[in-house]
Amino acid sequence: MGLRKTIESRLTAVERGIRSLQANDTRIITIIKDLQEGFARMENRFDQIYNHVDGFMKLHETLDIKFRVI
Repeated sequence: MGLRKTIESRLTAVERGIRSLQANDTRIITIIKDLQEGFARMENRFDQIYNHVDGFMKLHETLDIKFRVI
């Protein structure tokens, strides 16, 4: 879960940087909104990857335990 925390902290830092921009130009505002939406999708995908890896690790541990019992 360390990797997930590192990614989250980097995304948070980027988001803070985006929010701190004084954007008056509509093109910049559009770019910022697109980036924010992209980061939200990317965070969702990281969550999905984390859940898959976590599930795989739990399955692996469960199968390992069952083989030892048999």
